[in-house]
Amino acid sequence: MAFITLENVTKTFKGRDAIKNISTKIEEGTVLGILGRSGAGKSVLINMLRGMKEYKPDKGKVIYTV
Repeated sequence: MAFITLENVTKTFKGRDAIKNISTKIEEGTVLGILGRSGAGKSVLINMLRGMKEYKPDKGKVIYTV
């Protein structure tokens, strides 16, 4: 069972997609690296996973399983 599930997640700032249509499952205990160029949305993704309300997805959903 996935610990965190992203379903078609999109986050937009000032008309630009920071995260666009991401879907994945992260299992408990997984070590994960996030790579990308400057402005690719790495920090947006991390803040979204942290549950910060400013980074709530505009579309899709983040599901946490405890």
